[in-house]
Amino acid sequence: MAGHFLTMWRPSRLEVEAEGHPLDHAAGDKYQHVAVGDTIWLVSVRAGKLELYGRIVVGEVTDQAGASRTLGTQDLNQAEYHILAAVGTVQPSLIRDIHDLAPQLRFADPDLPERLVIEPIRAGGVVTAYQLVPLRRLTPASVELLSKALGRGSPKTLE
Repeated sequence: MAGHFLTMWRPSRLEVEAEGHPLDHAAGDKYQHVAVGDTIWLVSVRAGKLELYGRIVVGEVTDQAGASRTLGTQDLNQAEYHILAAVGTVQPSLIRDIHDLAPQLRFADPDLPERLVIEPIRAGGVVTAYQLVPLRRLTPASVELLSKALGRGSPKTLE
């Protein structure tokens, strides 16, 4: 059964890959347990606010050489594991403020907290990025929340 996972991309990556960049690939050792058919939801934390960047439906899990060969470039982040988007699922990146959803998100990881800790440092609270470093398995209700947030503005498929 395909899973849905949340992972963090650094804000600096969002600045390099502007909104509208095709989300066809991601690299990182945390993808070692990802399988074809899984969906990876990409988020970031900027100024303590949670933002949705998009999602990748996994079509292939490969290594550095395989990703380079498939994507036709050597200009990739160095990592043992690379995920490539399934054909027909590539969407442009976006930046959606989903900070209002942070308290509602739930995770199904046996060794990690069920929800994000929202620090009451200022109005609306602050999400600390360290909570999003590990790949977090989402509950079905959280997937529904993120899907609705992704639909705000209806990103189109690029393929």
